[in-house]
Amino acid sequence: MQIIAVVLCISFAAGGLTNRVAPREEPVQPAPIVKGNLPSQPDSTHYTILSYSKQFDNIFDDGHAASCSSAELASLKQLVEKAMHRYNSHKNMLDLPLEPFDTYYFQLVPVVDGRGDKQVWVNAFCSVEHARDWKSKLVTVQGGGNCYFNVKVNLTRGKAYDMTVNPGA
Repeated sequence: MQIIAVVLCISFAAGGLTNRVAPREEPVQPAPIVKGNLPSQPDSTHYTILSYSKQFDNIFDDGHAASCSSAELASLKQLVEKAMHRYNSHKNMLDLPLEPFDTYYFQLVPVVDGRGDKQVWVNAFCSVEHARDWKSKLVTVQGGGNCYFNVKVNLTRGKAYDMTVNPGA
């Protein structure tokens, strides 16, 4: 009887098993979009411009190859950052937030569409370790979660749309 009383006292002193409350997990906060000390346009080591070709016909219905000026690259960066922030603010609780802008590498496919609007398809990924030729060949993956996303940006109208973040692996 004394042994049972000692065991019960030790059990209650250690917190017991019956009155334990699991610590409440705080919801994951979206990664902040870093601004200020970043250059006004993307870091040239983190982006490449791919020329529009038949492989992109499913992205834009009617378009032809275009280029991007420095001013357009600065505008593109700003619009993509806004789209990333919007995604992080409205994402599903199960989805991981996107990383800060300067974490990603970008493949840009600029076109002029049938209406004469300058548009850019942005393909983003956070590692080039397994994509050594990323500056010349389209990077595609299945899964990968918040490490891979793409978005269309209409530079003429100043809006980003059709953002897609890959599902988790």
